[in-house]
Amino acid sequence: MSSRPTKDRSGGKAPPVLDTSRRVQERHGRKRICHGTVEGHLSAEGLDFSIIVSRFNDFITMRLLDGALDALLRHGARDEQITVYRVPGAFEIPMMAKKSLIWARLVMP
Repeated sequence: MSSRPTKDRSGGKAPPVLDTSRRVQERHGRKRICHGTVEGHLSAEGLDFSIIVSRFNDFITMRLLDGALDALLRHGARDEQITVYRVPGAFEIPMMAKKSLIWARLVMP
């Protein structure tokens, strides 16, 4: 414990109160909540997706894969638009991501 008196750093003013109310603004068909969250229409139609999943900890990664596939299908993606790559572990994920981008550029002119 210090015996020195503490200074009031607020200068006698009340501290600012943050407004935490969630005001919603509509712009260009998107709802924007004022504290930085942007919500929009999510559509996966017409897009191609690659999912890279590790075979290590299969009991966890299979659930993550199922959730990702479910989300894509609920938002309009078709089965033929989704490619799933399985790699041995987390170390191989960046390499596979790079190869999938190269393959995508070769297939699409």
